[in-house]
This record gives sequence, structure tokens and C-alpha cells, in this order.
Amino acid sequence: MRSLRIPRRGDEETSHETVDGEPKQIYTVIWLNSDETELDRKTYEEGEPEPTTEKIPAEVWMEYSVLVFEKWDSGTVNGTTKTYKPECKMFEKFSYYQVVPDNPVYVIGQANGVTLTVQVADADIWISHFTGKVNIDGKQAERGKDFHDSIGDRSSTVIKFPKEFLDTLDVGKHKIRIFFDEVESEITLTVKNDEPEKNKPVEEDDPFRIRPVVKEQQVGESQADTPKTADTAPLYVWALVLVMAAIAAVAAAGVATKRREE
Repeated sequence: MRSLRIPRRGDEETSHETVDGEPKQIYTVIWLNSDETELDRKTYEEGEPEPTTEKIPAEVWMEYSVLVFEKWDSGTVNGTTKTYKPECKMFEKFSYYQVVPDNPVYVIGQANGVTLTVQVADADIWISHFTGKVNIDGKQAERGKDFHDSIGDRSSTVIKFPKEFLDTLDVGKHKIRIFFDEVESEITLTVKNDEPEKNKPVEEDDPFRIRPVVKEQQVGESQADTPKTADTAPLYVWALVLVMAAIAAVAAAGVATKRREE
């Protein structure tokens, strides 16, 4: 008669009796977290390949650094039990994230939107997780509509703003804030119009007013040397000259008549 013994946690040696009466050894594999608590446990029979785990130890956050899982050690064997401990790498916390491009510009109506990549400058610095929250000018943008996010190289975060959303923004500068677990990143987006004259500030006076063209006086040129095209004397002066000329003409005519009579 065949017998079957179910292994229990803590058993160092268990076995299954085979059909022909020859027992097979049962082995246990344990994987631990960074704090040495149990992450996963599996058993397998003698002759079977050793199982693996898909589970990964959680990151351990400390005051100035974070422990991130890299790989499992070679394992420690104790009887029929093999225990694996995680080998982690320590990263310093980073309070500033680099955003590329650092001065994004969007022209209303252009074919593509704007893509921002939030990354760190040093490969030995770990970037914390993106919370899914983005603010533009103090208002929260809608994830999946106003922007789309994904994971890039070296755990960087890629934020894409579609043109349909950017076309709704006013011309000018807009403050964008991207939030992570530990810190936040801030950048300024400039929105321009495809017509350059619409990007200029409106003048206070009428822009269509006709302005006189004034000739600039050259250095060393005096006003006396500048030719005049018209006299600027008042009209009453000319009237007085005409009256005096008329009186002189009448007087001259009278003198000539008197001489002829004599």
C-alpha cells in the first residue's frame, strides 16, 4: 500500500514513498526579505529541478538611502532546507530630478505634443516612484487624458502631453509640477502661437495709428545747416509787409505826379 506524507513548515527531512517502495527526498527552498522575514517557500522532490520564485523583496527606505534588490545570494543549506537571502544595492536619496528638455516649448497647432523625461544624473542614485499626479498652474491634470506616463531607461519617468490638451492652454508660461513618493520636480512650459505677431504683447496705444517719420539729426549737424522747405513766419508779418509796400507805392506815385505838373 502506498503512503503519502505531506511536508509541513519546519520539517527538515520529509519523503514520499514511491510505488515500488523506494522513498524520494523532499527538499524545501525559502527566500527571505531584506529584514530576514520569509518572502516565499516552495518544496520539490529529489530528482526534480530546484524551483525559483518570481517574488522580489520590497525596497527598504531609510533616512538618507534606500536598499534595492539586485539578486539572490548562493543560498545556505541546512539539511533538506535551502535558504536564499537578497543581495541589495544601496542608493542615496536624491532631492532633485533632472527634466529633459529643461525648457520645453510648444507651438499651438503643431503636429506633436510635448514629452518630458524625468531622470537622475547619477546612475548610483535611485529615483522614487511616480505617484501619477501632475499639476499645471496649480490645477491637477487628468491622468490618461491630459497626460500619459510610462517607465523609461534607468527607472526614469516619461510624461507625454498630447497636442489636444496643450492646444487648450493660453499663450505664455505654465508651471508644471510632477510628484514622486519622496520629492517633486518642477519645470516651466512655454506655449507660443504659430503666428509670431500674436506672441507680442499688445501696445497700450492704437497699433494701427499712423506715426510720423522723423529724420534723425546726424552728429555734428547744426539746425542752421539743415535746409528748410518752407518759411515758418506768422501770417500777420506778411500782411504788415504788404500794407507798408502799398503805402510806399502810393507815396511814390504821388511824388511822380507832382513833378510832372511843375
